[in-house]
Amino acid sequence: MGLPEQYSPGAIFPQEKAEIAAIRQEEKRAAEPKRVSKRARLVWSAKKRLALNDIRSAAVQPAAKDKDAIAAALARVKEKQARLHSLL
Repeated sequence: MGLPEQYSPGAIFPQEKAEIAAIRQEEKRAAEPKRVSKRARLVWSAKKRLALNDIRSAAVQPAAKDKDAIAAALARVKEKQARLHSLL
């Protein structure tokens, strides 16, 4: 023995159901820009990471003999700076 048709929840609370549906729709609409913004940030971050990797891989790496020359030059500069600081 169920409720008569006129007393079903859909008939008793049509205004409340409409308000609940409107609230849910508004919440969904409000969440959409946040979701899109988050996705855009993730895409931007991934593109930035890829670009940095491309830059690093494209950078010219010095040869072994050049590395030795660079290390020697840096040693001379550090020695010169140490002498200057010892004079002060």
